[in-house]
Amino acid sequence: MTANSFGGLACTGAASRRDFIMRAPHLIVITATAATLWGCSGLKDCKEDGAACAEMLNANAEACAQAFQLKTSDRKRKYCENAIDVVRKAKVKEAVPGLVTILGQPETKVYDDKHRRVAAKALGQIGDVSAVEGLINAMDLSVGTSSDPKDKAANKSNEAIAKALGKLKAAKAVPKLLQIIDKSRDNYVILEAVRSLGKIGDGGAVAKLAEIATTHENKFMRKNAIVALGDIGDPKGTDALVEMMFVEYQGVSFYREASFALYQVGPAVADALLNTMALKNEKVNAFFEKIGGMKESAIKAKCGFVLGDLRDKRAVEPLLEAFKAASDPKSLDPVVMTYASTPLAVLGDARAVPLLKGQMMTLDASLRDPMMRGLNMLGDRAVVPDMIAAMGKDNFVAECVKQTGSSAEVCGGDETKASLQGAQKAAADHASNLAGPEHVDAYKAQVDAEKDAKIKEYFSKNFARVKAAAECKADAKCWAKKLSDGDWRVREKAAWELMRLKDTSVLDDLAKNLKDKKAEARSAAIMAYWAYGDGRVIDAVRQQLEDEESSADYIRVNEDLKRLLVHLERNKK
Repeated sequence: MTANSFGGLACTGAASRRDFIMRAPHLIVITATAATLWGCSGLKDCKEDGAACAEMLNANAEACAQAFQLKTSDRKRKYCENAIDVVRKAKVKEAVPGLVTILGQPETKVYDDKHRRVAAKALGQIGDVSAVEGLINAMDLSVGTSSDPKDKAANKSNEAIAKALGKLKAAKAVPKLLQIIDKSRDNYVILEAVRSLGKIGDGGAVAKLAEIATTHENKFMRKNAIVALGDIGDPKGTDALVEMMFVEYQGVSFYREASFALYQVGPAVADALLNTMALKNEKVNAFFEKIGGMKESAIKAKCGFVLGDLRDKRAVEPLLEAFKAASDPKSLDPVVMTYASTPLAVLGDARAVPLLKGQMMTLDASLRDPMMRGLNMLGDRAVVPDMIAAMGKDNFVAECVKQTGSSAEVCGGDETKASLQGAQKAAADHASNLAGPEHVDAYKAQVDAEKDAKIKEYFSKNFARVKAAAECKADAKCWAKKLSDGDWRVREKAAWELMRLKDTSVLDDLAKNLKDKKAEARSAAIMAYWAYGDGRVIDAVRQQLEDEESSADYIRVNEDLKRLLVHLERNKK
């Protein structure tokens, strides 16, 4: 041991002290205790040993907090950073006391001093509820948004603390999180508090979240508040969520988030949606009047979509009305027809068949597709001959002449080729998915008659579905084997047929296809499992959604997978 000029003792050379002084000149005076922390604190390399790292942190928490003021290359700082990282990843609960102590040490003006942030992150990931009190106490309600390094650090720490409390689902933290939302001027802190309130799931946060969803000046904050309301699932949030299905703010629609949130809340939202469909929702009516008039069919279609997910049969009548109004040639509204077709299909009312069939010959493939998909989901094979006929060019030309008044030459010319081929493909897709053994010859005749080589090839590939129908007929075991076919088209067809057969003995086979790498085949499997599956897949689906969260390939189809998960969890309770 050697005496030093700072009034304390040191076990190491002067480099660390010089580094500390240069990076934190406001702390020139170092007490004997501090000097001991720097030099004789027992900080050491615990490597990847979780127990050893926890022991080191618990014995040297204050020293570790101070070590974050050193350069990132300093070995003492590295020892502490590594120890925290190791216990975080390994979720070593024995490290919680030391981490809470580190979190409780004050912020400094050192720009990359992250001791409180990394401690909060570790506590959240370790997941031990004994950390809740320390996290709550560490949240600073008085911090401003100045350029002062301490203010910046404190805000980042508040953000990390709020996130950790959400991970811990700490209901006790709700009052403090609500306070930080009201008092903080840092949007990142507020955003993390909003998200955590959703994860915690306490109904006491609903009023504040509803206020943010409907009035906040930041559109991203509004979206996250809507998501949080859905995660909480309290019916008290219904009015705000219904309103936000229709509101557009700064060019952004909130329909996707709000409709899913309403589905998460569950059957309790049905009456509010039905009242809105009946034009009895004053806020929604006022919104449409403000932007230029009532959109009765749009209101019915959007509300009906959620009621369809909820399988609430009371939505059928208003959906039928909305579809009829939207398909009137004098006021044609393709968007409403598209929105209404899926819920009508999943609700399974036979009255939807003639309505969808009446519109499936549209020349617009983007509209033809949902009409025919809806008919496939309804499962009435009587429409298959017309679908097969719609695969032909002559059929398209005849419909074009009838619908547009153009000549056959124009309708069959190069200008309409893209529309023709899109319409042909949509017809082939859904005809082959709905076809039974009795349709093999008619489908093959269209394949043989097609003159365009690329379209003929497209028809031929889809013919595999119809051949499978001839082989399996109504044999669920046969269709279950087809779920593992190398052709994704056959796997898709198999899922649709199993949805119609509802044979519970093949649910394990069907469950595997919820992970199908082809979105179309996965979508069919989701719809089929939704129709009659049980909760055996809940854990697997939850993990799958987590694993695929950042995958662009499954963004759309996994929206339905999320709904399936909610459905299964709700029915399990």
